[in-house]
Amino acid sequence: MALLINKCTFEQKTLLTTVYNNSPNKISSSSDLDKLTQPTRAIIESIKSFRDEHQSSRYLHHLSAMEYAVLGLRWFGLKNMEVSEGEKSYEYHINKIQNLYRGKESVHLEWTLSLIHI
Repeated sequence: MALLINKCTFEQKTLLTTVYNNSPNKISSSSDLDKLTQPTRAIIESIKSFRDEHQSSRYLHHLSAMEYAVLGLRWFGLKNMEVSEGEKSYEYHINKIQNLYRGKESVHLEWTLSLIHI
């Protein structure tokens, strides 16, 4: 999953660089934006599939937290309500991890803090 997230952030950087370096006239239609955002959307779908394939993992909440964190990179195609729901889901999984591992395995608590600071 970490490799997928790394790839997704790279694609996001490429998207932002492309948009920044081109005038608004060159990206004139939603189909142009769709073409530019397709790589990011495809990777986000791969991240979701990875999480779905590992439903029985003891780290499901970790995978879910990462999935919802990465959804923030889909800022270009989300409505405010969808962003709010994603944030709530992200917070739910972070809180679940913190409650499950509080006083047991501090590495998980440190992990959640690291994810929050990204």
